[in-house]
Amino acid sequence: MPKKIVSIDYKVISTEIIGKIHGQQSNSKPIGYIIVSDGEISGISEVYLSTYFSVYANSIFNFFNDKFAGEICDDILRRINNFSIPFVSRNGIFTSCLGCFENALLDLAAKQKGLPLYEFLNSENLDHAFKYYASGGSVIMSSEEIIDEIGIISAQNFDGYKIRIGLKSWDEDMERVDAASRYNGYVMVDGICGTRNPPYNLQEALSVSEYLIEKEIYWFEEPLHPDNYAEMKILQENSSINIAAGEAYSGIGEFQNFINFAKTNYVQFDACHSGG
Repeated sequence: MPKKIVSIDYKVISTEIIGKIHGQQSNSKPIGYIIVSDGEISGISEVYLSTYFSVYANSIFNFFNDKFAGEICDDILRRINNFSIPFVSRNGIFTSCLGCFENALLDLAAKQKGLPLYEFLNSENLDHAFKYYASGGSVIMSSEEIIDEIGIISAQNFDGYKIRIGLKSWDEDMERVDAASRYNGYVMVDGICGTRNPPYNLQEALSVSEYLIEKEIYWFEEPLHPDNYAEMKILQENSSINIAAGEAYSGIGEFQNFINFAKTNYVQFDACHSGG
């Protein structure tokens, strides 16, 4: 007989980092997790928004605990498929947390059945020729540190490597991109325009993209503010580099608008933020 959920817990830990990462709450990096347990087995998911908004997400997960604890995992998964609260659950922080809750439930449901998650999701017939990249290259890292990191990543056989730009001067960032371009595989560059303020404007993004093309960078991620669909479309139409964006969005509506109006070559879905 399926066991009922006995607890839905939200945990936050902090890891010390060197310097201050732009946009985060302090010189420590909060990392949040939601843990769903039936008393014997637990499912887990990262909660990405905890990096920027750690403490206040707790009230949302307390709500999930009050509403769903005591129910069977599969029943909860069916319910949250169409779960809706007017003016609350269309997108934003609530939807981000709901998606992480669903991740943890899926992890638990697969473990309860003794299956790998991909089999539980009936994805065994997919073409598994996926490509995996290492998301490293912190925005504060020097070109020398990027070269050191490339040595570590190369030994792990990732297909690609991603760095972030936009906090240092453009001269420094050019050196950092040049260092990253030495990776033997796909290289992606993230403009973090959903994080930093101000973001690049269209002319700046076009100028940056020209240098990235010269360095044979595979994609330019978040080159403009995530809400700037119109200029994202112009940038993609006027540059040969792949434009990627999407991790800042949550909820179906935001993705529908982005796909319909921005028309970039790549849409990024963040399973720990974008909703279930």
